[in-house]
Amino acid sequence: MIAVKYRQTLMLLKKVVMTVAMVMCFAVGAEAKLINTNDLAIAAGQTRECYIYLGNLTSDYVAFQIEVSLPKGLRLNAENCLLTDRITDDDQALYVGEVGSNVFRLVSASNTLTPLSRADDVFVKLSLTADETFQGGTVNLSNMFLVTSKSVKGNLIADSFKVDVVPYIKGDVNSSQSVEVTDLMLIVNYILTPSGLYSSMMDVDGNGSVDVTDVMTVVNILLGK
Repeated sequence: MIAVKYRQTLMLLKKVVMTVAMVMCFAVGAEAKLINTNDLAIAAGQTRECYIYLGNLTSDYVAFQIEVSLPKGLRLNAENCLLTDRITDDDQALYVGEVGSNVFRLVSASNTLTPLSRADDVFVKLSLTADETFQGGTVNLSNMFLVTSKSVKGNLIADSFKVDVVPYIKGDVNSSQSVEVTDLMLIVNYILTPSGLYSSMMDVDGNGSVDVTDVMTVVNILLGK
């Protein structure tokens, strides 16, 4: 009888341990409220920036890794991928390396173990350029994890977002397939706040910069000139 009760106790304990382990795994995976980038539309030759958003349950994260897999014809501009102001360690840098065919690994760690400033916000900016062969596709985000200052690792659930290809229309900054006042306001807002969302379509006159001449060009398009 004692042996039977002992086995039953062991089985119950095993179930409890497995349940706790499953809950812990779910909790770690649940960190990925995570990656949220709106689907993009991009024209051949266009550069668009998008943001990786993270809503994390733990506030003590000081390092992370993300792998970005791109469809054919879409290029990641490593030099223009940046950390947002959610990273408050001034010496912290984002390192981007190509680890496979059109697969890039983004890695960053705080030298001073400074945690993310907020638990719910964007924390990485990506810069993507489409070439003439791009036919649309999906950007996959995988092999992702965060690390706390005490070296506790939190894995993140893989995610993805779509990038559609659209025809180039001069002055169509937001790729809506028409030139509207909204396009004009996007350029004006970027000129007033250069750290905001950038699109190469803002350089309407093609002079290599976004300035008042682009605003006037769109105004003329809207007026039919």
